[in-house]
Amino acid sequence: MGKKSAARPIGRAAAWLCCAGCYSIIRIRTLRRDPSGRGDGVHGDACERAACSKRKPPRHALSNRSLCLLAFVLHTVKAQTPTRGGQTSTHTVGYFVGSLARESINRRLAHALTRLAPATLQMREIPIGELPLYSYDYDADYPPVARAFKDAIAAVDAVLFVTPEYNRSIPGVLKNAIDWASRPKGKNSFSRKPSAVIGTSPGKIGTAVGQQHLRSILSFCNSPQMNAIEAYIQFEPGLITDDGEVTVASTAEFLRNYMAEFQGFIRRVYTALPRGEV
Repeated sequence: MGKKSAARPIGRAAAWLCCAGCYSIIRIRTLRRDPSGRGDGVHGDACERAACSKRKPPRHALSNRSLCLLAFVLHTVKAQTPTRGGQTSTHTVGYFVGSLARESINRRLAHALTRLAPATLQMREIPIGELPLYSYDYDADYPPVARAFKDAIAAVDAVLFVTPEYNRSIPGVLKNAIDWASRPKGKNSFSRKPSAVIGTSPGKIGTAVGQQHLRSILSFCNSPQMNAIEAYIQFEPGLITDDGEVTVASTAEFLRNYMAEFQGFIRRVYTALPRGEV
């Protein structure tokens, strides 16, 4: 997981060459317009035209097309380079269900997302119901259940919050879990860990306000968040079966696209923020 792929140096080389090629083109045009480099306008062009015709162009000016072509080739190679053993990269997502209710509709939603996720996402639940109420008195010596909880977060590539909305906020059990994960100071489990938020409720706004509160918390926890697609699902009887089957085709397609977008977001985050780099 911590190894750098061969594609990254290629991507950096492509970016450097592309910049060099663009610089060459801009510089050539500048020299043609004002060879003196003084910005004297038309008069400068007239005075220097003869000198310009005798000057040799910069060495790199002759190869700007080659640089751009090579940058394009390297970019194409990067895009087609497999990341792991000839296979598309697979990521593990740990999901939290923000409700402890036995008949939780958000648990049904979590089951549906697991079924609809692309094959490159491996989904696993991270339970939160057994955590005691957080207190900083525990910081010096976390109880085993809390250590196991933090270990479970560390073992996944990204986290997904599937939560109801309580009183225009998130359930206390979920906030308690976030407090455990973000402590002790300096050991925040969410830092640089990609995250996404989704939820369902019978109301028409479908957990929108609770999600915004959760996003504020995750911002403080330094978790890169997928801000779009937003997903506020209004739950109606029969929408999702007990085993996670979505009975409305348009909703199933929306949720499938949501998970595919999350997979792409995770990949982009780790391209910009490689594991092990500070």
